[in-house]
Amino acid sequence: MSCSDLQTQATSSVAVGMFLVYGTLFSYLPQFRKFLTRRTSEGVSHITCFFTCSMNTCLVINATVLQWNAISCCQHASAWLCNVGLLSLQVIYMNCFCNLLVYSQWWLFFKCPDDKARRELFVGRTMLLCFAAFAMVLAAVAAILFRVAGVGSRALNIYATILGIIAAIVVTIQLLPQIWATFKLKSAGSYSIAMLAMQTPGSFAVVVFQVRPEPTPLLCNNAAVSAEHRGIHTHVIPHCRGQAHTHAMCQSPHPGMQQYPHPCYATPR
Repeated sequence: MSCSDLQTQATSSVAVGMFLVYGTLFSYLPQFRKFLTRRTSEGVSHITCFFTCSMNTCLVINATVLQWNAISCCQHASAWLCNVGLLSLQVIYMNCFCNLLVYSQWWLFFKCPDDKARRELFVGRTMLLCFAAFAMVLAAVAAILFRVAGVGSRALNIYATILGIIAAIVVTIQLLPQIWATFKLKSAGSYSIAMLAMQTPGSFAVVVFQVRPEPTPLLCNNAAVSAEHRGIHTHVIPHCRGQAHTHAMCQSPHPGMQQYPHPCYATPR
């Protein structure tokens, strides 16, 4: 399938894809509302926020690297077709964005009635700064590999795989601090159960959405996202190997038009 064939694929899944993208945002609204109404982040574990945002950062870079040449197809498609063709990637971006908002709200609404709370705030702020540094380093390494090794290189694919494995490990432990915080407080506090209730079936829908006749590496990434609130052991690794192949989605439909090999199938450099 060529880049010009995006519309054929999009018409069968655009409704589901758009529902998942905006449904992801909608599922976080109860958590945002709970912060705003309670005016406190009591009961929400900043360690879980740190783990979740770190995992999502790894997923965003992993998915972007593995889908980079599919993104390049947007040069030969309209804005609408490009948007529709990359809905799977947008689900991960939206999930990361919403988790960053949750992390920000934890810091914004944290209250310090005593010394213990002040110490917790200090630790939370330190971890927030560590997360920011972690995210910048990961992005910088990806940018350097893009520049030096090039798209589809063995080094870049190995880097994406490592980030996927890190995300798979973190997703299995990220909720443990939240479970412990809820156990100690004997209440969910400002942690939204409604958000979890919506995201649990929604995560299954994301995985089903990724099951296509031509599966993409993004399926593995969304499987990890779907496990976020259930602690399922998942491996986020690209199912492709290093053999030379040109991904059909990005084959040029016109003579002389540049072709974009999928990074999973590119010949290692």
